[in-house]
Amino acid sequence: MKRTLHVFFSAVMVLALCACMSKPQPSAPDISTEPETTAEVTVENPVKKFAGSYENGKCTIDVTPLKNGQAKFLVHWGISGTEHTDWTMSGTFDPDTLTAEYSNCVKTEVSIGSENYPESGDQIYSGGKGKFVFAEGNPNTLTWVDDMEHAADGMIFNYAYGAE
Repeated sequence: MKRTLHVFFSAVMVLALCACMSKPQPSAPDISTEPETTAEVTVENPVKKFAGSYENGKCTIDVTPLKNGQAKFLVHWGISGTEHTDWTMSGTFDPDTLTAEYSNCVKTEVSIGSENYPESGDQIYSGGKGKFVFAEGNPNTLTWVDDMEHAADGMIFNYAYGAE
């Protein structure tokens, strides 16, 4: 009796295995029929290792990495306790020369009101050109070549702290 049951269950298992193998396997979906995806490929921005604030006296330069090797720059130059000048621009970072050129600079003069909020911000110009030049080392440094006014000629900005 045991032997008969053993043979019976063995035969059932063999038949089940044969049945599974004879079923057609689903084919891989045709890639051409799938909708195109627009997911971005994330690539490490080379300016990321230079991100942060750089200082020289009353002037700071904040460097923020953007997409596709782009970087945003904010130059904040203190004039007095109630006045400062800001330059904002962005450019493409070249990792071979460690430079970022820009042609979209906007200069704004800002006055602070009695409540410590900006009271007025007068745009002085837009479309300014120039570049930022990074130097790796200890410490990392940055120079700003302002083609419009030469505001920072000869100044070296030292890395102060990270952006995050």
